[in-house]
Amino acid sequence: MPPEIERVAKEQAIVAYKEAIEIDPMCVEAYLGMAKAYEAMGDATMALQILKQGYEKTGDEQLVKEIDRLEQLLGSVGIKPVEGEVILPYSMEEPVYFATLDQYLPNPGIFISAKERTTVKAALGGTVIDIYTDDRLGQMLVMDLGGGDEVTYGQLKNIQVAEGNIVAKGDIIAEVAAPTKFYLLEGSNLYIKVTKNGEPADPEKYFQW
Repeated sequence: MPPEIERVAKEQAIVAYKEAIEIDPMCVEAYLGMAKAYEAMGDATMALQILKQGYEKTGDEQLVKEIDRLEQLLGSVGIKPVEGEVILPYSMEEPVYFATLDQYLPNPGIFISAKERTTVKAALGGTVIDIYTDDRLGQMLVMDLGGGDEVTYGQLKNIQVAEGNIVAKGDIIAEVAAPTKFYLLEGSNLYIKVTKNGEPADPEKYFQW
């Protein structure tokens, strides 16, 4: 089969599996088939995300085996969303000094220095589950990474995705905004927070940067 025709066939298969899942969210075969199609197209990260979504819905052990296989293949290594120095590290035990606020506070995420309008890429693939505005951190975007894990990006503008979108690792999701009044001395930056079943986790360790 010519490569272009093969690619179109795989894309059509993905659409068909997606429709099957919408009709029956408990259809294990559809999750497996959709993941296999993504992996065949070279996107194992997205395949893993589909399998995790399927396991959350169904709890089926077939999906666990495939998740284990792809996690061994990929690891949980994420890319850095922007290039820059971590100016405020994760720390829930020892308070971190916030210069603009002139306060020492626990920090459930990290702040990475980045120029305004720098493009922000998804550290890992996932599903966009919320977009909102926070008084301190500006425009926020939350992605479900599967398995009870979530990542939140903050201090954003020009968000390129919408709630419900499935995003692959490395996809552009937004740009870095000017800092809010709470971080003027720190300068423009990207905020990232990771939670595992609702509990904060160190993003640098989680993504293995």
